[in-house]
Amino acid sequence: MKDQKKTAGKTSRRFRSARELSRAADAYFSACAGAQAVSPDGEPIFDKTGLPVIRGESPVTVTGLAAALGLRSRAELYALREKKEFAPVLDRALLRIEANTEQRLFESPSVRGAEFLLKLDFGRAREEEPASEQACGAAPGVILIPRTLRVGQDAAEEL
Repeated sequence: MKDQKKTAGKTSRRFRSARELSRAADAYFSACAGAQAVSPDGEPIFDKTGLPVIRGESPVTVTGLAAALGLRSRAELYALREKKEFAPVLDRALLRIEANTEQRLFESPSVRGAEFLLKLDFGRAREEEPASEQACGAAPGVILIPRTLRVGQDAAEEL
């Protein structure tokens, strides 16, 4: 128990300055960016829509940033962020990760991620129930099971 209290809030890697931390974070983002693919004759390669083909690109993540900084966990990253000197650098790095994640969500062919983000971050929850729920008067989350009619039975007879 003593050891846990002793190491709480401490990080495995020591940075001498915010500038050193900033350089390490920037190196992580540069490594994740990848590079434009080139043909054997040195010409840049573009896809059929005219966008450059990027090789070696990987998504930026909080865990990836922590690992690139030589930390043992995300918790250590957030502990380092508590230090006044390093907070602006890590806030900026986390914002870059958030912006990259949002961009990838909106570029995705699926709309679910972007929809979730809008609801979560921007309070864009549905204001109206879908027309099907309004028409039948069902409460949200209620599953309606239709009655089955016997052969030759009229719906009016059922009631």
